[in-house]
Amino acid sequence: MSGLKTNLNEVSKKFDRLIKHLTKDGIKQAIDASLQLIGFVAVSDHMIQTDLATAIGAGVDSEKLTMRTGRLAGSLMSAPRFSTSQLPTEISSYFMKSKPKTIKKLPGGSEGIHRVTVTGTNIEGEKGTIVPYGAIHEYGGTTKPHVIVPKRASVLSFGGRFYKKVNHPGSNIPARPYLTPALTGSQDKISTIFQMTVKSEGRLLGFV
Repeated sequence: MSGLKTNLNEVSKKFDRLIKHLTKDGIKQAIDASLQLIGFVAVSDHMIQTDLATAIGAGVDSEKLTMRTGRLAGSLMSAPRFSTSQLPTEISSYFMKSKPKTIKKLPGGSEGIHRVTVTGTNIEGEKGTIVPYGAIHEYGGTTKPHVIVPKRASVLSFGGRFYKKVNHPGSNIPARPYLTPALTGSQDKISTIFQMTVKSEGRLLGFV
């Protein structure tokens, strides 16, 4: 499985009362902000922001996923450029508080899934990643034996020794979920985003 995504509609029933008070554009804005929030929380609360060697040496939580290149984290934090700029300032300021503070620019921005789809009266929000190893870290699994060859150099280096190729026996990857718990753990904040959107639209329409 090369793609991993979670659907905001899985928890949307909780917000039905608020959704009834929103226009279609308002719902899209609230979902868009909620997806960005989920990406931030997945990285800040469910990933270790350090390299593997440092994490092992410090004895940090092994149940969380440790960043190496930051590619997976970068894909989750990405969003279409136009989306954030269209949100009311108070809403974007609210979810930006959850943005990981120690992370600067990361790779993987073009590999994120951040989608708000409108089909008739149905509006669906999806957040995820197409980074190839995203799903196996979320759910756990086994990799097959494979050959590792150098990509940017003529040889591989392990423990001071050099190899032209390495026969990897495969690995058992434990589940270290980050996207699912970010979705389920953010429901109160998502509810706040919907409430703020209702108030924002009410002001624009002269009801607040």
